Amino acid sequence: MVKAVATPARDRVCLEASKNDYYKVLSLEHSTALGVEEIKRAFRATIVLRYNPDVCPPSHRAQSAKLFLELPRAYETISDPAQRVQYDAELRAEGTKVINSG
Repeated sequence: MVKAVATPARDRVCLEASKNDYYKVLSLEHSTALGVEEIKRAFRATIVLRYNPDVCPPSHRAQSAKLFLELPRAYETISDPAQRVQYDAELRAEGTKVINSG
């Protein structure tokens, strides 16, 4: 079982997520066994505890606001089975390009 890990925003820097990886945005591991409830739980915890501009330090509010807006897109993509399959395929293709160019 894959667990979403969320910690209070005040204890962590609010800029850890990568815009290119929705799994990282939601603090989830890449796994085919990842269920809808786990994705939903991660979304709620992440949006409320980590990237909400109201709880991030003032110096990180601008970037946090951008990530806060990206979270719903990440959730919608990963929680929809058809979109998730397509997204995972795109991630694998990008990984292949990086490996082949390096």
